Amino acid sequence: MHRHRDSEIKPQAGQPADSLATANNIPPGATPFTVRNIVITGNKKTRPEIILREIPFKSGEQYLLEDLVKKFEVARKQLMNTTLFHEVVVALKSFDGYDIDVSVQVIERWYIFPVPISNRLIAISTNG
Repeated sequence: MHRHRDSEIKPQAGQPADSLATANNIPPGATPFTVRNIVITGNKKTRPEIILREIPFKSGEQYLLEDLVKKFEVARKQLMNTTLFHEVVVALKSFDGYDIDVSVQVIERWYIFPVPISNRLIAISTNG
């Protein structure tokens, strides 16, 4: 069994910040926020990669505040649409100037699996 708790994803080195600003349509003179880390909590069964692929932003990317808020809501909706989670919260965790850390908190769903034992059928439930 794999257990993942408090997964922290850090940005990849090598991509210049100004190329990200251009890619995300940030107007000249505007000061974007840079996603520094994405911290995932609450995932006991779900691998961090599964959660990260549903999030429309990555560590190291830059966005204006209004775009980032929209992306937080899109990320929450996309994670809920996987039906893996009972609850999802995507929020600002901390910031240092224009560098931010994003918190992704999930509560995994309970599943019930039928297990045959001789002539009887019983159900076993799991949390997440």
